[in-house]
Amino acid sequence: MSLFEDFFSNFPIPVTIWAISGDGTVMSQRGNGIVAENADCLDNLFCENPIKKICINAHRLALTGTATQEVVCHDEKVYYISIVPRRNEQEEITGTAGISWDITSNHAILENLNDILNIS
Repeated sequence: MSLFEDFFSNFPIPVTIWAISGDGTVMSQRGNGIVAENADCLDNLFCENPIKKICINAHRLALTGTATQEVVCHDEKVYYISIVPRRNEQEEITGTAGISWDITSNHAILENLNDILNIS
């Protein structure tokens, strides 16, 4: 577990990973991004902002078998968020898992490159 904790403490890009059970209980959460500390259920996992509604809806979709990927902007930050169903050996959906990467710097680089291409 130490290696896992060291990764999140030292990774230079804010990233968050979490897992939710089928009944909405937080099974695991690590990272330094969009989740609230000490969350115990899906309803209080995400910080209070527009991203929360997007993520909760994506988890509900994942519980039906639909994986989602979103790029979401909030407070001058840009996040790539992916939420997928978790399955057991019988392929039954047992919960969901999500990852969020702060891609703000990547997004800015791409916008600048796009501006340069449009000038040429």
